[in-house]
Amino acid sequence: MLRSLAVNNFKPFGSFQTAELAPLTLIYGPNSGGKSSIIQALLLLKQSFADGFTPEFPLMPRGDFVDLGSFKSMIHRHLLNRELNIGLSFEPFDGARTRNSRTYFDRHSATFKGDRRTVQMYFSARPEKERAEKEKSERAVLSRLSYDLAEAEGLKNRFHIDLRVSELSQEVTELLMGPVFRDPDVAVFDWADDESLLSYGKFLLSNTEMRSEFEMLRARLNPGGGTTAKVKRISLSDLVDSLRSCNLLGRSTLPYLLCPKSPVPSEAKTISRHDLMIIGSPGIDLFQRDLRAILQSIEYLGPLRSAPERHYFLGNAHSEHVGKHGENTPQMLYYRSKETTNLLNKWLEKFEIPYTVSLGSIGDEVVGEMIVLNLQDQRNHTKVTTSDVGFGIGQLLPVLVQGIVSTSQVLCVEQPEIHLHPRLQGALGDFFLSSSGLLEDSHKRTAVPEPNQWLVETHSESIILRVLKRIREGSVDPSKVSVLYVNPVKDFGSEILRLRIDPKGKFIDEWPQGCFEETFQEMFF
Repeated sequence: MLRSLAVNNFKPFGSFQTAELAPLTLIYGPNSGGKSSIIQALLLLKQSFADGFTPEFPLMPRGDFVDLGSFKSMIHRHLLNRELNIGLSFEPFDGARTRNSRTYFDRHSATFKGDRRTVQMYFSARPEKERAEKEKSERAVLSRLSYDLAEAEGLKNRFHIDLRVSELSQEVTELLMGPVFRDPDVAVFDWADDESLLSYGKFLLSNTEMRSEFEMLRARLNPGGGTTAKVKRISLSDLVDSLRSCNLLGRSTLPYLLCPKSPVPSEAKTISRHDLMIIGSPGIDLFQRDLRAILQSIEYLGPLRSAPERHYFLGNAHSEHVGKHGENTPQMLYYRSKETTNLLNKWLEKFEIPYTVSLGSIGDEVVGEMIVLNLQDQRNHTKVTTSDVGFGIGQLLPVLVQGIVSTSQVLCVEQPEIHLHPRLQGALGDFFLSSSGLLEDSHKRTAVPEPNQWLVETHSESIILRVLKRIREGSVDPSKVSVLYVNPVKDFGSEILRLRIDPKGKFIDEWPQGCFEETFQEMFF
């Protein structure tokens, strides 16, 4: 689960801003104030790191999830002398995590399952001398990063390390080149300061499991270093010296491998690739695996869903997501079990929408198989398609389907209330609470066995009023809901404010002037 997103010099955010996230996060603010930039920062990380990491292109501004132009267009006020910072704080999802990406969370689960991981990444423009003449747009380089591992709720830090981009020695580089290790996407980092070495060294000494894993490295860096008993008596200064002699490597990922800066000669005095003794860095190896897993769990649904059609061609792919425009919604329902459609119909009933959904198959081997998304009117039993009813239902269906089929995922949606009556917008608030595992629905079951996390960018007053009502009733814990307001400040850039809620369903912090005051202003002024 995402706990916070930090940004600095990213689009409208000219100073360090932190978005505190919860199982349900509602993002409000004026148009062009920066609401969408919070979700865009997450999508930028997803398309840059979820499927690997390339040191030559550490950021991918343009991709399948978001198009942010170039590095220059992302940096605040397009000032290339500034450093762009994006940080992510998260904890592994609970539950079985049956998808392949979630198995990363199982490593060290007994020791670090509830611990918070924080990754801060700093990007700058590529130096002029390193740019190719044919480059027409600015590209970024990852200059430094930091890792923090903290106990649950961030109460106590296990370690904090700062790393800077570095290079391997020529001797080590030559040994690494070859069929065994050869990888064009090797990222190399070095310790930024002694404080980082001390913090990580103390972590290794204080944790029996981590110290045991480190034993192999120490023995190989110090030939004849001795037995496990001697390792347990290793001093902090010796441990720090051993760490200082290592770089951190990442193979198509952020750094997680310890590699000596210089090869250790064997007794035969012949240096080979096997003398490098590259191993995983205990504790640090959690970050690249878990960051990739949490980014892979992010799904996005944009503010404008596809217009409904009378029939849809059935693709071969079994999509796991409705698509950023909701274009895969009918196909997902067709390939899913009947239980998914039944749950969708129950939610339509809860929304007091007088239709039930069913799917039919048409077409043949010549024209290709097609499906029809039917709606049966419960008032007169007439069967129609989504093209024959109000536009709002077609806009709502992708939101409902994605929330129903997802488990332990971060679901980002913009303007879910578009084309919906205020009463339906309120019901949408109940759906988000239920899908997040915060509210038991009217069918006496949670919407999903492994709750999702929702980040909702919205202008809807009805959604927040319904959430406040559930808090006031005692059905929802206010700490599990984060209401963010992105407030543009003249000559400063946008700021991210969290508006706290008390157990009575009232805001502790005042809304910025002008928010939800339009009705009052129109009536009395």
